[in-house]
Formats: sequence, C-alpha cells, structure tokens
Amino acid sequence: MLKGASTAKNLYLILPLFLLIAHVSCSRKADKEESRKYLRAFDAEISNHTRKIVGSRSFEAIRKLLYLPGTPLPMISHNIKLSPDSITAYSLEKASGCYSFDAQNQQWFSTKAGTDSIPLQLLFNDREGDALEFQLLEYTESVSALGMTIPTRMKARLLDTKHQLLGLEYRSTLREGFPEEAWLKLNLAAYECNFELSTKFTGRKSADVEIQLLISKDNTQLIRSMLSAETTIGDHGTLYYNNLSATIEAFPLRVSLQSDYSAEKMARNDFFDNWNKLSSIQVKTQEGVLLGNIMVRRLPDSDRINLMMHYNDGSEENLEELMLLIKAILNVKIVHYSD
Repeated sequence: MLKGASTAKNLYLILPLFLLIAHVSCSRKADKEESRKYLRAFDAEISNHTRKIVGSRSFEAIRKLLYLPGTPLPMISHNIKLSPDSITAYSLEKASGCYSFDAQNQQWFSTKAGTDSIPLQLLFNDREGDALEFQLLEYTESVSALGMTIPTRMKARLLDTKHQLLGLEYRSTLREGFPEEAWLKLNLAAYECNFELSTKFTGRKSADVEIQLLISKDNTQLIRSMLSAETTIGDHGTLYYNNLSATIEAFPLRVSLQSDYSAEKMARNDFFDNWNKLSSIQVKTQEGVLLGNIMVRRLPDSDRINLMMHYNDGSEENLEELMLLIKAILNVKIVHYSD
C-alpha cells in the first residue's frame, strides 16, 4: 500500500515536469542558424525524393509517351466535339484500339482493335529500346460550369515485360458543373500518392473546399498536406479562394498557413501589403519549435513573388537563395502537350 502511494506521489511530481518540458519545446524560438539548418534539411529531404522520382524509369517512360507526336491520350488529345458550344473532348470509345509507335516515321499506327477489358493499348520503347505498354482501362469526362472538360473517371497502368511501372486510379463527381468529390491514387517509382477533394456547396456561386494529399514510400509517410478554402465565382467565371487554411508536413518541418485575404475584394496594386497583413505562414519543426514566418515581397528587378523567411531575430532571407526546392518551383515552366 505504501509502495503504491509512493508511486502515485512520484507520478504527480514527474507529470508537471513533462508538461513543462513539452510547453518549453513548443513555445521555444530557434535562432537564425538553427532555423537555416532545419530549412536546409527540409530542402534536402524533398529534393532527394524529387530526384528519385524524376530519375526513375517510370517517370522517364511517361514523359517520353507524352512527348511522342499524336499520342491518343486524354487531356493532350481530343477526338470529338460536344454541341452546342463545340467544346472539344476525348472519347475512349472512339480512341479504342492497339497502337504501336513507328519511331522511324514518328507516328502511331493501329495494329488491332481494342477489347472490353483493355480499350486502349499504346506500345512504344523507352530510351534504352526496351518495350513498354501503356493501358488506358477506363476514362470518362464531363463539361464543367466554366466551359472546360473535367475527367470524372480514369484507370491506367504502364507495364514492361515483367513489372507494373505505374498505376493510376481516379474518380470524381460533379454537381452544378463543379467537382463535388474527387479521389486519386497514383503509384510511381515505389512512391504512392493519395489525393482527396470534397466540396460543400453554400450557394449557387460559392462553396467550401477541402483537399488532402498524402505521399508515402514503402508505407512510410513522407509528405502530408491539407488545405481548406471558401471559393466563389466572380465576373467572367473567375474563381476566388478566400479564408485559406493549409498545412504541410515533411521531415523535419511543419508549415501552416492562415489567411483572411480576399482577392475578390482587395485592390491588386496593394497585394503584397494586404497579403502580409491578413495572412500568417508559420514555419515550425515537427516538435513545435518556431523557426520563423514566411512573407511575400516584390524585390527590385523582380517580376514575380519572392518568398522571404522572416527569422525570429527580425532579419530576412530570400528562400530562393537558401533552398533549391523554392528556386525550382518559382522557375517552373508550364508545358502544354498537344496533338
């Protein structure tokens, strides 16, 4: 009995100590050099996985397939027109067949009809000359309220003679011409990506949107991200996102965004000042240590947004100069694939 009472007494003494340690850890602010160390670790982690994905055989094969002239795939090819507005779209039924790519003449030619189980087969070779096969098993799309086509169902896979290099499944439902729910699962180069979207309509031209993204490798979580926003449709069909809330977690950081900025109501020429006043982007370690805040700036001789790390000591640093990831994102070029 005395031993039990002693144990309980020790527990009461130790518990406040643990709570104090946890509080100090969560409220602690890192100095600039410690913050830079964590930012570099985050940059190295994401860059490492990006290089592995981009350098994989799976990614190279998909990139080559998309660049081949006349590839009969949705979103880069259209084979029907929808009346009455003559919107171009893609029909898997019309594209159905088995096609092989003639590298010498740089064109696809049909070898046989498609089947019910595999409507579309695309046979081609990778850079090393090894045979690959892309199968489009399911695909449907619908016209959105903004007058563009949106995929509503897709299932595809990429194979070599022994392995599946890529697997993709996608489902979505539309309501009033807008995505109400969407779900995607992608397996590529030992990585798995899961994406979910849900929409709660609050009016004919407004809705609350929630998005979740999870990227893992070998059943280990690498990146987890969540975003919620109020969306409205303005003049000329412009989409506006208000009351943004987002988080992204990847070793060793957790970045959180809260914003009351309204692009629909604010003057464009005051964007930077208004955004910084009405928004907060905090950068913390996954243990809760504050590293600083991210601000947006327009620097002299710059024609784009610059992301500035505002450290706890009041100093600032352009994240583009510290992190290769940020530099790569800000320098990305949109590539349009067409037939």
